[in-house]
Amino acid sequence: MKVQELESDIFVIVGDKYQSNAAAFVNGPEIFLVDGLASREDAEQLQDFVERKLGKQAQAQFILCTHYFSDHLAALKLFLGAEIIARKNYMHMDSSRD
Repeated sequence: MKVQELESDIFVIVGDKYQSNAAAFVNGPEIFLVDGLASREDAEQLQDFVERKLGKQAQAQFILCTHYFSDHLAALKLFLGAEIIARKNYMHMDSSRD
């Protein structure tokens, strides 16, 4: 997993599997995640990064799912306390395009 710090409170994370990506926004003790990487191993590394490297013992508060593809969903099961934000009918969003 590769982590790029854009600002002291904004991180872009790229997983090893399929080069999937996620982002972490830090606001004091709260963390807002965007997407959750592609593999269980990458997701576990993301969880470790959030909980240990960022010094946050509490889990992420929110995870935003930008779209329903497997390369963004692996971490959803690991952050049990996080509220997941997704579009209503998110499973149909790509099948409805013309």
